[in-house]
Amino acid sequence: MAWVRAANQHRAIAEEIISQFDSLVRTFLADNPGKSDEVKTFVKRYVKSGNYLSIKEPALAADLLAKFNEKFITK
Repeated sequence: MAWVRAANQHRAIAEEIISQFDSLVRTFLADNPGKSDEVKTFVKRYVKSGNYLSIKEPALAADLLAKFNEKFITK
């Protein structure tokens, strides 16, 4: 059962990171509506479907958030 608890904890961590990412993307696109295709292409590097909400791995979610910040926010 410990592995189930660990899996649930990882999922919860990933969901929190993706929630932060979602908020950041929405704000960015509200301020930069012409960049939506660029953001979609960027996200598809991490998730083939482009649905970042489906990410369940904390490391992948954290990498997506960090790389998005590097590429789009802290230029």
